[in-house]
Amino acid sequence: MAECHGDQAAGLRRLLASQGPRVVAVAAGADGVGRSTTVACLALILSRLGRRVVVVDGNANAGNLNDLLQANARFELVHALAGERTLGQVLVRSPYGCAVLPAARGLAQLSKPGSWGGVGLLKRLVDLDVGADFVLVDAAARASGLLLPVDALGQELLLAVSPEARSITQGYGLIKRLVWRGAPPPCRLLVCQAADGAQAEAIHGNVADVARRHLGMALPLAGWTPTDSAVSRAAAHPRSTMAALRDGPFLRAVERLAETLLAPVGEGGSRSHGAMPAMADRRARRGVTTAAC
Repeated sequence: MAECHGDQAAGLRRLLASQGPRVVAVAAGADGVGRSTTVACLALILSRLGRRVVVVDGNANAGNLNDLLQANARFELVHALAGERTLGQVLVRSPYGCAVLPAARGLAQLSKPGSWGGVGLLKRLVDLDVGADFVLVDAAARASGLLLPVDALGQELLLAVSPEARSITQGYGLIKRLVWRGAPPPCRLLVCQAADGAQAEAIHGNVADVARRHLGMALPLAGWTPTDSAVSRAAAHPRSTMAALRDGPFLRAVERLAETLLAPVGEGGSRSHGAMPAMADRRARRGVTTAAC
């Protein structure tokens, strides 16, 4: 994909129209929940629906978005940040209709002084004439929080947990760290590997209640995905995962999640959820700076 040498001011106007692309990060406190597979399927479905999608791959492990979406990337965002490659040379087109930006190391660089930052990254994507409607981030967890394009416009977070106690505990711990470091982006819960909707609702009810009582944070349910044997079978061969899923129960569940993301604000697409005013007031009285996650 070549650099766009057109009018950069026009590119910026396109970015800022309707507050720019929808930036949705998917995170989990523990590995093996299905975070990367969910992002890959969301990218596939949104692309099928005619949305222009860029996925930011923050996972350095095998089975990441580069593998799942068969992007065959040669470079990473860190090479663009260092000036060794242009962003256009790093961005790779997937056969599944989206563009992939490998960024496992580069996301850590975005928060450093003098770096592009999240808004700078989106501006450069617009200047490439990518014209993204959605930027989906596979966000890797770190001890201190998440690696995200933290100042990206319109950013929101989906916290993925499975029914396993370890996943729920570590997922809640991740949100707790984000809240106490500063106001997190609007966040919703995604229950993965659920036996059925009743189990997903029960898990959400418990986690949301704890988050409300102890963190002063609203945590609505974004949706849930079922256990799917195709996901397990394809885990050893990530490049065949998308073909193995086809139109099975997992993909249908992610289709419902995509519909939620596409819903107008107030009909399931609201971005207003986050730390409650009481939490913000308490931090202000204690002199805690509201930093990005």
